[in-house]
Amino acid sequence: MSSTEYWALSDDIGQEIENKIENFRNNLRMLPLMDVWRNAFNAVHRALSHMGDVLNIGENGEYSGVYVNDYRSLTESKLNMIFAQVPAFDCKAVNTDFEAQIAAQLGNGLLEYYMRDKDLKYFIRKAVTHAYQIYGEMFFIAEWDVDGGDEYGANEETGAIIREGDIALRVAPPQLVVRDYMAKSNKELDWYIVTRFVSKYKLAAKFPEYADKIISLSYDYTNEFYSLSPGVISNRPDADTDLIPLHVMYHMPSMELPNGRLVEYVDGQVLSDSPMPYKNSPVIRVSIQDIEDTIWSYTEAWDLLPIEKIKNNLHSTVATNQSTWGVTSVIVPAAANINKTNLGGGLKVFDYKGNVEPKQFNISSTPGDTYNYMDKLVNIQEKLLSIPAIRRGAPENNIKSGNFAALVASQALENSANVQYAYEDLCTKSANQIIKVLQDFANVPRIAMIAGKSNRSYMKEFKGSDLTPINRVFVDLGSPLAASMAGRMELAGNYINLPPEWRDQWINIINTGRVENVVEENSSEILLIKSENESLQDGKSVQAIIIEDHVKHIKGHKRLLSNPEAKQNAQLVELVLDHIQEHIDLLNSGDPMLEFSTSTPQQAPPPPPMPPANPVQDAAANVNMPQMPIDPMTGEQFTPQTPQI
Repeated sequence: MSSTEYWALSDDIGQEIENKIENFRNNLRMLPLMDVWRNAFNAVHRALSHMGDVLNIGENGEYSGVYVNDYRSLTESKLNMIFAQVPAFDCKAVNTDFEAQIAAQLGNGLLEYYMRDKDLKYFIRKAVTHAYQIYGEMFFIAEWDVDGGDEYGANEETGAIIREGDIALRVAPPQLVVRDYMAKSNKELDWYIVTRFVSKYKLAAKFPEYADKIISLSYDYTNEFYSLSPGVISNRPDADTDLIPLHVMYHMPSMELPNGRLVEYVDGQVLSDSPMPYKNSPVIRVSIQDIEDTIWSYTEAWDLLPIEKIKNNLHSTVATNQSTWGVTSVIVPAAANINKTNLGGGLKVFDYKGNVEPKQFNISSTPGDTYNYMDKLVNIQEKLLSIPAIRRGAPENNIKSGNFAALVASQALENSANVQYAYEDLCTKSANQIIKVLQDFANVPRIAMIAGKSNRSYMKEFKGSDLTPINRVFVDLGSPLAASMAGRMELAGNYINLPPEWRDQWINIINTGRVENVVEENSSEILLIKSENESLQDGKSVQAIIIEDHVKHIKGHKRLLSNPEAKQNAQLVELVLDHIQEHIDLLNSGDPMLEFSTSTPQQAPPPPPMPPANPVQDAAANVNMPQMPIDPMTGEQFTPQTPQI
């Protein structure tokens, strides 16, 4: 290749990929990052080092090595706070017509399906967890797999099975994602080379023309970049595996490479080479905190590593002292003549001659300052990660109520901005990538049960074009309050105080973190009104039925005639007014069905107002009249007529 030619334009792209990989690894060897990653990996997976046993350490094995894994406990407590926030996807359409809103609902259902059934949740959690605990960053890849999905048909010429295709999800650590290591930011990068491990026999079946070359390859157990785990788990030369490294170059379109480039490469052989088919990069980086002016990342969890080492040294010191000197010894004068008699049951009687009695010799006692310092180190670790003790099941003495505990937990979450942003950012970017890939590659119709039962009436099958109106996905993180005991106690108190008719909807919001299900009925009615308005504008008549919310429909259809141009359209005016009249007739029908089917129950008219008070009549009624005589003709008391005033 000419020195003036851009490397990604080279005809010998396989050699260029090898050069990029080798240069990247040589640079990484000169950095301290690999050592930090290994230390963090070992801290998380400490049991792989001590094998669940007390180790004999020191030059002659004279110390008892004891490891208390607070690093894993603390970082997982932090991550559990973050993951308690359930992501709620909200697809936004280009416009607000009926079809666009249906597409948005379909998109929401698809994303929930991928979270639930296609391991999207697993890969998001894995990427964020490894970034926070070990690497400071991870890479999430979402791309189209033509060999995924169900069988769709067969090739007429070869008989090969054709599948629907589906999205393939995976994650990769930073040492397996080659990029321009001199860049000042990952946002400047147009390309990545990602190494992943695949079965060579599966790869040979996919590329039969290179089958012999592929099957001849083997896994390089000496490559330190392939795994950070100890040899007991991986990188064992005696292990039998079919896996080989596959290097995939993703180069997005740029000024120097207008069509981009997607290359699959194994050692010495380019398997596929094509223009970049994706509009957005399939490689998504999740970073806890960028290191300024570099492509690398930092995580606050690394600050715990030296403290963890000191703390474990102290635990080992105490354990060594107690195990070595824990058996009581006796000190006696050198010239003492001591005899012992066994009484059984471990009791002994000592006879001695001399003026100085034997004394207990205790050198196993550990100073209290040692224990205090060990506790202090744990407190420092908790403060570095902003983890309240209550998150680890050890509430402080000043926490007396569920409300206070919930407040402390929420404040801890507010101090987790970096990892929380990384989690939310990955949820958002991965959701957008999945929708974009489905739009571009899901050409085969498939059943849309994944959209959920509540939306089944809107679609029975879908393909990528049905998602075209969606141009953006937003993510809201639900409250983690219900994930803690203190929060649940607070929610239980609120539940009891709610009116009974609100409780089911309130529980739905707490469980899902979303209000869509609560307002779904109202949303469906609005979509129906919009759909009917579009039909009326197209000159089509629509029919009102008894179970609709007639007041809402009347108001919604009235908007069609709210501008002078529409009022000049005689056909539209007639259609709208006729349809509104249908709703008015049904509303005035007095059908008891309206009481159960509409959101505004029909109520009896209020009673007529009472006549105004007459103060003169009120005063006359309270006058004490004299006792009237008996009428001799009737024998009844005489009753005079009340005068009219």
